[in-house]
Amino acid sequence: LVQRRVDAMTAPLSAANSTASAEDTLTAFAAVLLKLVSPPNGSRILRLTIQSSGEMPELARDVFAAGPKAAIKRLSQFMAQEMKAGRLEASDPVEAAEIFQGMTAGHRQTAALLGCAMDLDEGDIEPMARRCARRFLKAYAP
Repeated sequence: LVQRRVDAMTAPLSAANSTASAEDTLTAFAAVLLKLVSPPNGSRILRLTIQSSGEMPELARDVFAAGPKAAIKRLSQFMAQEMKAGRLEASDPVEAAEIFQGMTAGHRQTAALLGCAMDLDEGDIEPMARRCARRFLKAYAP
């Protein structure tokens, strides 16, 4: 289940090619991420993992490795490609990936984890994802 969510989230990164702009790729990634942390998807798996982590720390480590860590790894690989091509200016692709993912979903995911999920209309997801991508690319412009 965790692997399927990561695969869905990172599919836009796998589909990225020389004709897709960084903005379009990051927008697609952000849109999937926003859908995954918004109701009804929410963060049920993550909440359950956090709740069980005291008794089953190995489960929490496995979920983290297969989920958030794997997603950041794939996103950081995309960031490294963009840096190498001169389209992003940064020295640490992992840090860039963490910043982008955090700015896209951080507050919403925290709200969902606390049971205070913030509804996001389907029509609002793509524009919000595009704004996140544009702001990130502006911050990391060469």
